[in-house]
Amino acid sequence: MTDAQLKSFYYDDLGWCGCCNPAAALEYMRDVLAAIKANNDPTPGQAEAILDGIVQSALGNPPREWDESRKRLEALLGGEEHGTLGLSYMYMLDAKELTEHGGNVMGCWLTDKGRDVLDTLTPLSSEDIERILDTHHDDTGTTL
Repeated sequence: MTDAQLKSFYYDDLGWCGCCNPAAALEYMRDVLAAIKANNDPTPGQAEAILDGIVQSALGNPPREWDESRKRLEALLGGEEHGTLGLSYMYMLDAKELTEHGGNVMGCWLTDKGRDVLDTLTPLSSEDIERILDTHHDDTGTTL
Protein backbone atom coordinates (compact mmCIF):
# COMPACT_ATOMS: atom_id res chain seq x y z
CA MET A 1 0.00 0.00 0.00
CA THR A 2 1.46 3.34 -1.02
CA ASP A 3 1.33 6.48 1.12
CA ALA A 4 -1.47 7.82 -1.10
CA GLN A 5 -3.42 4.57 -0.71
CA LEU A 6 -3.03 4.67 3.08
CA LYS A 7 -4.25 8.27 3.12
CA SER A 8 -7.25 7.31 0.96
CA PHE A 9 -7.95 4.29 3.18
CA TYR A 10 -8.00 6.51 6.28
CA TYR A 11 -10.09 9.40 4.95
CA ASP A 12 -12.23 7.68 2.30
CA ASP A 13 -12.60 4.00 3.25
CA LEU A 14 -12.77 4.49 7.01
CA GLY A 15 -14.38 7.92 6.72
CA TRP A 16 -12.35 9.24 9.64
CA CYS A 17 -11.31 12.87 10.12
CA GLY A 18 -7.83 14.18 10.89
CA CYS A 19 -8.51 15.81 14.24
CA CYS A 20 -7.15 14.76 17.63
CA ASN A 21 -4.71 11.92 17.03
CA PRO A 22 -5.20 9.91 13.84
CA ALA A 23 -1.73 8.38 14.20
CA ALA A 24 -2.78 6.82 17.52
CA ALA A 25 -5.98 5.53 15.88
CA LEU A 26 -3.98 3.79 13.15
CA GLU A 27 -1.40 2.50 15.62
CA TYR A 28 -4.25 1.01 17.64
CA MET A 29 -5.67 -0.55 14.47
CA ARG A 30 -2.23 -1.98 13.72
CA ASP A 31 -2.03 -3.50 17.21
CA VAL A 32 -5.52 -5.03 16.97
CA LEU A 33 -4.86 -6.42 13.48
CA ALA A 34 -1.54 -7.87 14.68
CA ALA A 35 -3.29 -9.53 17.64
CA ILE A 36 -5.95 -10.96 15.32
CA LYS A 37 -3.23 -12.26 13.03
CA ALA A 38 -1.40 -13.89 15.94
CA ASN A 39 -4.62 -15.36 17.28
CA ASN A 40 -6.50 -16.55 14.22
CA ASP A 41 -4.57 -15.97 11.01
CA PRO A 42 -2.16 -18.81 10.34
CA THR A 43 0.79 -18.62 8.03
CA PRO A 44 0.95 -21.21 5.25
CA GLY A 45 1.83 -24.65 6.52
CA GLN A 46 0.24 -24.20 9.95
CA ALA A 47 -3.04 -25.95 9.18
CA GLU A 48 -2.20 -29.06 11.21
CA ALA A 49 -1.05 -27.01 14.21
CA ILE A 50 -4.19 -24.85 13.98
CA LEU A 51 -6.45 -27.91 13.83
CA ASP A 52 -4.68 -29.39 16.87
CA GLY A 53 -5.06 -26.05 18.66
CA ILE A 54 -8.79 -25.99 17.92
CA VAL A 55 -9.17 -29.50 19.30
CA GLN A 56 -7.11 -28.67 22.41
CA SER A 57 -9.08 -25.44 22.95
CA ALA A 58 -12.36 -27.33 22.73
CA LEU A 59 -11.02 -29.67 25.40
CA GLY A 60 -10.24 -26.65 27.61
CA ASN A 61 -6.49 -26.76 27.05
CA PRO A 62 -5.62 -24.09 24.46
CA PRO A 63 -2.00 -23.86 23.31
CA ARG A 64 -0.08 -21.31 25.39
CA GLU A 65 0.61 -19.02 22.43
CA TRP A 66 -3.10 -18.97 21.54
CA ASP A 67 -4.05 -18.18 25.12
CA GLU A 68 -1.52 -15.33 25.24
CA SER A 69 -2.60 -13.85 21.90
CA ARG A 70 -6.29 -14.15 22.85
CA LYS A 71 -5.61 -12.35 26.14
CA ARG A 72 -3.67 -9.62 24.27
CA LEU A 73 -6.60 -9.10 21.89
CA GLU A 74 -9.07 -9.01 24.76
CA ALA A 75 -6.91 -6.46 26.61
CA LEU A 76 -6.67 -4.25 23.50
CA LEU A 77 -10.45 -4.40 23.13
CA GLY A 78 -11.13 -3.36 26.72
CA GLY A 79 -11.65 -6.74 28.35
CA GLU A 80 -14.77 -7.28 30.41
CA GLU A 81 -14.96 -3.64 31.50
CA HIS A 82 -15.37 -2.22 27.99
CA GLY A 83 -16.12 -5.37 26.00
CA THR A 84 -19.05 -3.87 24.12
CA LEU A 85 -16.85 -1.09 22.77
CA GLY A 86 -14.27 -3.67 21.68
CA LEU A 87 -16.98 -5.75 20.06
CA SER A 88 -18.14 -2.66 18.17
CA TYR A 89 -14.56 -2.15 16.96
CA MET A 90 -14.46 -5.74 15.74
CA TYR A 91 -17.72 -5.19 13.85
CA MET A 92 -16.17 -2.07 12.25
CA LEU A 93 -13.12 -4.06 11.11
CA ASP A 94 -15.46 -6.64 9.59
CA ALA A 95 -17.65 -3.99 7.90
CA LYS A 96 -14.55 -2.35 6.40
CA GLU A 97 -13.50 -5.77 5.06
CA LEU A 98 -10.28 -5.95 7.07
CA THR A 99 -11.47 -9.16 8.69
CA GLU A 100 -13.99 -11.88 8.02
CA HIS A 101 -15.44 -14.49 10.29
CA GLY A 102 -17.52 -17.60 10.50
CA GLY A 103 -19.78 -18.03 13.51
CA ASN A 104 -18.34 -15.31 15.77
CA VAL A 105 -16.71 -11.98 14.97
CA MET A 106 -14.23 -12.53 17.82
CA GLY A 107 -12.90 -15.58 15.97
CA CYS A 108 -12.21 -13.55 12.84
CA TRP A 109 -9.17 -13.68 10.60
CA LEU A 110 -7.56 -11.07 8.39
CA THR A 111 -8.61 -10.60 4.79
CA ASP A 112 -6.04 -9.74 2.13
CA LYS A 113 -7.00 -6.10 2.68
CA GLY A 114 -6.46 -6.48 6.45
CA ARG A 115 -3.05 -8.06 5.88
CA ASP A 116 -2.15 -5.25 3.48
CA VAL A 117 -3.14 -2.58 6.03
CA LEU A 118 -1.20 -4.37 8.77
CA ASP A 119 1.88 -4.78 6.57
CA THR A 120 1.72 -1.09 5.66
CA LEU A 121 1.27 0.16 9.23
CA THR A 122 3.79 -2.13 10.93
CA PRO A 123 6.99 -0.20 10.10
CA LEU A 124 5.44 3.27 10.45
CA SER A 125 6.06 5.61 13.38
CA SER A 126 3.54 8.18 14.61
CA GLU A 127 5.49 10.84 12.75
CA ASP A 128 5.36 8.81 9.52
CA ILE A 129 1.58 8.44 9.84
CA GLU A 130 1.11 12.16 10.54
CA ARG A 131 3.22 12.99 7.47
CA ILE A 132 1.26 10.57 5.25
CA LEU A 133 -2.12 11.82 6.49
CA ASP A 134 -0.85 15.40 6.33
CA THR A 135 -1.77 16.06 9.96
CA HIS A 136 0.38 17.57 12.67
CA HIS A 137 -0.66 17.82 16.31
CA ASP A 138 0.69 19.32 19.48
CA ASP A 139 0.98 17.41 22.77
CA THR A 140 -2.70 18.00 23.56
CA GLY A 141 -3.93 16.51 20.26
CA THR A 142 -4.81 19.87 18.74
CA THR A 143 -4.33 19.97 14.96
CA LEU A 144 -1.65 22.48 13.96
